[in-house]
Amino acid sequence: MGETRELSCECSAPVQAQPERPSPMYQDVRCTRGVDHARLDFIVFRNHYVASIEIYQRQTDGDGASWVQVLGDERLMAHPHFEDDAQAWHTLYTSHFRPKFDARLFARAPGAGDAAPLGSLRISLRQPSMMWSAIELRHVRCYMSVPGVGDPEALPTRPPPALLASPPTRKREPGSPGSPSGSRRASKSPPPGGKQNPSNAMETDMDEHGEMKQEVYNLAAYAIEQFVTEAEISKHIKAHFDQKYGPTWHCIVGSDFRAFVTHESKHFIFFYQGKTAICLFKCG
Repeated sequence: MGETRELSCECSAPVQAQPERPSPMYQDVRCTRGVDHARLDFIVFRNHYVASIEIYQRQTDGDGASWVQVLGDERLMAHPHFEDDAQAWHTLYTSHFRPKFDARLFARAPGAGDAAPLGSLRISLRQPSMMWSAIELRHVRCYMSVPGVGDPEALPTRPPPALLASPPTRKREPGSPGSPSGSRRASKSPPPGGKQNPSNAMETDMDEHGEMKQEVYNLAAYAIEQFVTEAEISKHIKAHFDQKYGPTWHCIVGSDFRAFVTHESKHFIFFYQGKTAICLFKCG
């Protein structure tokens, strides 16, 4: 694995074109000290409720300069209305940027007093949801691989250990949970072949909450399509229900399991989405 070198750069605070959202927003990233033969190979940052970004680079255009798009729509959140991945770390490799991107132009020494020097980046922030009060990229760092050592694709995708010491993900205020009913349910393993679906293999006491039950089905279908692991699917469903209906929800996802749980009345469901079994209940 090749060595890396951090480039000296700074990232501006978010700039909002209009006083009220929705409004175009962006952050500028510029190199503050040029290094001979340096180039920008990858960028590391922590997201803060930005759904997606586009990146532009300041380049010469005839007698002047303009912003040239070097990265199209890059999704940072699986769903703009759900916060389970809203503060995740990201690494962007410039080898994935468009051919117009100039990695060495970014790392050159900036001109005196030049607020947007040639080579600097403008990161356009997108967030269609109005649920989040502040959106921005944090702890932005720029790196290069040491020349002649290796391909940037072989570089680590985790941020440096020092950056991981940043504040933890913000927790939402608790909702108003109901009172536990003390009832227990046992989920069942699928028959040989695992072919079941919500219509013929379902246990629930959510019948009085028809909309909630349908929401579980829709959310499960979406999560199974978007995520790879059962842990990610479970986390996504739990986060949505904690946020919308108040804590504390528990979600078990698997292909073959049994569960004996205590739950609040009218807040339990067990069903299959294709071959995937899902048990969701509220307790605590």
